[in-house]
Amino acid sequence: MIAALGLALIAPVWRARAWRVPLGYLSYGTVLRSIVGALISTLLSGVLAFGCFGLAPESLVPSITYQPALVGAGTAIALLYIHLRRSPLIRGAALLVKRSQETEIRDACMERLERILEYSARRSAGRSHEHARLTLFVVPVLSSNGSWSVLRAALLAIDLAPLTATERAITLQARASVHIHLGEATEAAEAIELVERPADDPNVELWLQAIEALVVAVGDSPSDALAIIASGGTPTDPSLIASHQIVRAHVFAAEGKPKKARDLLLKVRREAGDLALERALLPAGPCSPIASKILEA
Repeated sequence: MIAALGLALIAPVWRARAWRVPLGYLSYGTVLRSIVGALISTLLSGVLAFGCFGLAPESLVPSITYQPALVGAGTAIALLYIHLRRSPLIRGAALLVKRSQETEIRDACMERLERILEYSARRSAGRSHEHARLTLFVVPVLSSNGSWSVLRAALLAIDLAPLTATERAITLQARASVHIHLGEATEAAEAIELVERPADDPNVELWLQAIEALVVAVGDSPSDALAIIASGGTPTDPSLIASHQIVRAHVFAAEGKPKKARDLLLKVRREAGDLALERALLPAGPCSPIASKILEA
């Protein structure tokens, strides 16, 4: 009984450590499930062990006062270890994403998410699928936090070889998006070139076209970008619409039509906010100075 109580009390601490989150971030329900699960596992293992030792010849088992407890504790520890080995970083990240909605601990959650991603990237060898799942899961929330350098390192650490065609396309699209936000147009274009086109997922293909158009818009032939975004049809996603408008603003600015470019950028700010408008700054292109002035106003 003492062993069962001891393991039950330690179980939540082990869970928090495996998930790489503070113990205080665990919900009461999670803590309670950890305690009850460890308690039941230890007691059941001890009862079974007691029965096995009780049936064994006395010459083989001279005393059964402590063996069942040891076996029960050992079995419970093994079961807990196996359970905690199941995608612990993803479980921890999911908890941090959920808790990040609480304003007072949002910054702390973002910092810990970055640490989990950096840790996963360092140990990604042989764990490509798990690292890819974790990285793609946290891309939206860390993007909203502006953690572009952390995301770039995590995405570049993903081994593309074992991934399916769809997983590769999604990973490369995310990689290209991060490069764009860091102003790395050449690297974004290289990531897009690695994708088998068209991508199986229509949404991924639309984003690939939008990124490709932006790379062209800040290059030597901005007007060619219009044909790329036109081929994808009319988008419905607000973020994608903003990207298309920024591409058109680059084209207008390159054609010597700054008023039209400014009107479009103001529309982006109105409909999608400053975060969307900041995409016109990097990579630097014809309408970047106009976007900079709008953001400073």
